[in-house]
Amino acid sequence: SVAGMNKYFQPFYQPNECGKALCVRPDVMELDELYEFPEYSRDPTMYLALRNLILALWYTNCKEALTPQKCIHHIIVRGLVRIRCVQEMERILHFMTRKGLINTGILSVSPDQYLLPKEYHNKSVIIVGAGAAGLAAARQLHNFGIKVIILEAKDRIGGRVWDDKTFKGVTVGRGAQIVNGCVNNPMALMCEQLGIKMHKLGEKCDLIQEGGRITDPTIDKRMDFHFNAILDVVSEWRKDKTQHQDVPLGEKIQEIYKAFIQESGIQFSELEEKVLQFHLSNLEYACGSNLSQVSARSWDHNEFFAQFAGDHTLLTVGYSTVIEKLAEGLDIRLNFPVQSIDYSGEEVQVTTADGTVWTTQKVLVTVPLALLQKNAIQFNPPLSEKKIKAINSLGAGVIEKIALQFPYRFWDSKIQGADFFGHVPPNSSQRGLFSVFYDMDPEGKQSILMSVVTGDAVTTIKSLDDKQVLQQCMTVLRELFKEQEVPDPVKFFVTRWSQDPWLQMAYSFVKTGGSGEAYDIIAEDIQGKVFFAGEATNRHFPQTVTGAYLSGVREASKIAAF
Repeated sequence: SVAGMNKYFQPFYQPNECGKALCVRPDVMELDELYEFPEYSRDPTMYLALRNLILALWYTNCKEALTPQKCIHHIIVRGLVRIRCVQEMERILHFMTRKGLINTGILSVSPDQYLLPKEYHNKSVIIVGAGAAGLAAARQLHNFGIKVIILEAKDRIGGRVWDDKTFKGVTVGRGAQIVNGCVNNPMALMCEQLGIKMHKLGEKCDLIQEGGRITDPTIDKRMDFHFNAILDVVSEWRKDKTQHQDVPLGEKIQEIYKAFIQESGIQFSELEEKVLQFHLSNLEYACGSNLSQVSARSWDHNEFFAQFAGDHTLLTVGYSTVIEKLAEGLDIRLNFPVQSIDYSGEEVQVTTADGTVWTTQKVLVTVPLALLQKNAIQFNPPLSEKKIKAINSLGAGVIEKIALQFPYRFWDSKIQGADFFGHVPPNSSQRGLFSVFYDMDPEGKQSILMSVVTGDAVTTIKSLDDKQVLQQCMTVLRELFKEQEVPDPVKFFVTRWSQDPWLQMAYSFVKTGGSGEAYDIIAEDIQGKVFFAGEATNRHFPQTVTGAYLSGVREASKIAAF
């Protein structure tokens, strides 16, 4: 890494390196670059020299806009070609700005310094939804010099980012709070722009059994190996082209597991079986669904693309810090649910619940997948069969969280500074209830734990009130720390994402019979008038705030170019 540079900024591949998201080869033009600058396809040398210079300068100072003036000083070439370089620099800079490769994040520019030239400004855009995707698009378009209004149904911004700051000394995310893979992640860029520290999550995660015993690491490792071996067999099965029928992931795993036991004659102990259930519950957490709904063929479809490398971190200050900064200075109308979008005419007409009709040239829809599935917005003309099919081939995954604040850190002596600990479920039917607990204060001062409810357990707790969910959670904690007194919590919350009318979900997954292509189909614009963003439109990075953010940047680029 370069001295003085944020360690998460690695825009260029090293020789022989591959498979890192948002990384470019300094010696090769990307497809979208070739599309935009075909004249360089035969000899890309000059283009690459300028593009690499621009990227390097942006990452050396991402807190202010990179202008042609700032770049021009660095073009050190003899002869007349320098004039050409200076001219081309501006084109390339504007292209990279529009694409959100530079001059992005929480950067905010004054009206006399819009990032794109005048010919881009003559558009009006309405964005439906003020979550990460809507705000990302709005921030980009606003900085380009394009007029934007955001219509948000709820009384707050952020969507599935919603932080609770009422716990002593710690921000607890009711929704997203973890950044998975920080290298080149736009969240890491925005944290750098804001001067925010992220806490790197450790590897250590002891699995504690009911009764209080910590599982022997060799058993943990052994079952981790078997679990991953099962998933490897799923991948092998997928490659077999004679298998056309998709099946539920849970079913496939059972089948492979049974076959393995029969063929090998290996006996797993009762504890080992339970540890395997822990891993299955973790998989349900990742999918946001019980495994009987998830596609065996496409459950990890995005792993086919380069994913974000590097540390997994806890955003201790909460995503809302970033979200609020993105929203600063934008025209956001809260409590304006959109009911219909009519794009049959020259202009688009957006009608909100109060009867107001908003006229605009382009509309960007960033509502959660669950709302698209339930036709929360009437489109005229209706969405195509193809799009509706794609929308319904994905699942609206749900997980719920519980956070508890205690009078003191009763877990410290047992957990010894780890960021989380696992709960070995007593049986498969309870595996989704509080399978992992996160310590929400890495500094070890406050006493706050957070846990998750996943898979079938989500349905279980729907019929319980918050107090009853709390009681179940405390019963588990008292089992895990049986050797000591576990105090009652002084404060807690239980989320109810599935019951929020404007959200109804946590994140998307591919249902049995579906495929990753559905994400791309949902993302397609209609007639250059209606555009779509959100985590469920991002095939490469679904399920994440990063994915939502990048989908907003992607659509802003499309809208600006139209």
